[in-house]
Amino acid sequence: MKFYIRKKKKILIYNLTIMFIVILSLIIFIVVAFKQTPKEKQKLYFVQNAVQIIEKNIEVKPEPEPKPEPEPEPNNTTPSIPPAPIPTIPEPGTSIATYVQGLHVTGIGDSVMLGAVNSLYATFPNGYFDGKVSRQIIHAYDIITNLKYSGTLGDPIIINLGANSYYNDDYKKAVIDMVDGREVFWLTVTNDYQVNINTSLRNLGEQISNLHIIDWEKISSGHPEYFAPDGLHLTGAGQIAYANAIYSSLCNFYLQKYPELSE
Repeated sequence: MKFYIRKKKKILIYNLTIMFIVILSLIIFIVVAFKQTPKEKQKLYFVQNAVQIIEKNIEVKPEPEPKPEPEPEPNNTTPSIPPAPIPTIPEPGTSIATYVQGLHVTGIGDSVMLGAVNSLYATFPNGYFDGKVSRQIIHAYDIITNLKYSGTLGDPIIINLGANSYYNDDYKKAVIDMVDGREVFWLTVTNDYQVNINTSLRNLGEQISNLHIIDWEKISSGHPEYFAPDGLHLTGAGQIAYANAIYSSLCNFYLQKYPELSE
């Protein structure tokens, strides 16, 4: 019995000793892990202070957003057009071809004239031709006014307007009145069944002395090769024929006006 009690005491003491050692080791570990010397504490305090000072005094500025490039302003300037002197009386012996090709012709038209502009410039190198899609007779007023103001309204004037809408005779007469007596050559249209303008133009040509009708409808009749499927706009062959029709009309007129011109 005494032996048994002594054995129990030894076991208890052993266990308590082990527990003491474990607890002591744990305490030492915690103290060592978290213990800082005054010097280390001073270093840590300095670092924390430095970080706070930097954060307060350095402003982090966002990168500026790139400024959008300004949109180019629309170019509303009139294209360079050579001055257009009034035709002078030709010297005797001047050929009609030389005289007509040297004229400062001004052309005002719609998409039909626009399609033939290369052939027109080849035929009249001193000319100026202003063609635009869907242009109507009423638009001629501003064009003529601007050309007169800039001193670039030529003589003669070729007009190919009327295919896009009908305007009564007062509008056409107003266009003629604006040109101050210059010779005007107005082409008939090939879609007359839609606009009914050709008869009106022919009648005005008999009434107004400086209005001359180029009957493009009649000249081009029977020549489907001149036209796109719509029967209005021009193929390559049509562009040449169109320019030639204008050239021939001018030649006929100026031969009558100046008999001294040679053919």
